[in-house]
Amino acid sequence: MKTWIQKLFSIFGYRIKSLEHHHLTVLKKLMKGNQKLIIFDVGAHYGETERVFSKAFKNSAIYCFEPFESSFLVLKNNVREHTKIYNIGFSDIAGELEFQFNHADATNSLLSLEENANEVWGLKELSQKGKVKCQFDTIDRFILTNDISQIDLLKLDVQGAEYKVLFGAKKSLS
Repeated sequence: MKTWIQKLFSIFGYRIKSLEHHHLTVLKKLMKGNQKLIIFDVGAHYGETERVFSKAFKNSAIYCFEPFESSFLVLKNNVREHTKIYNIGFSDIAGELEFQFNHADATNSLLSLEENANEVWGLKELSQKGKVKCQFDTIDRFILTNDISQIDLLKLDVQGAEYKVLFGAKKSLS
């Protein structure tokens, strides 16, 4: 059926093909020569990005990091077998830090919600649910203690605390 529809549209000068997200296409081109990448998915949530990366970069080592326990439990069931998952987050300091969890758990963060959070996130009722202590590390410390030579692709999605993660990766980034 799919082939038939494609042929039909080609008669009229159209071509139907699957489109990837533009950013993934660019990443694939940039990483073309690397067969086995080391990918860090910081703020992995439920593993949405891990699924995309594991298909796009099949031979790569993917490390997922999610500090919030209930999101981590979902992540654990969603990732491919060889993905390494850690129930920690990254920041500019290592240790147990206060973590804000919200009614929309994709918005959880080291940072408190701003007054205009509903507008920014496009949600009707976004509010903080509570605070919990979560384990955090720095990227510099993590790669040193886990004998990781480099990170080829670093994906950060930590709701505004990206600068904290990057400060904790100063040595690695230089």
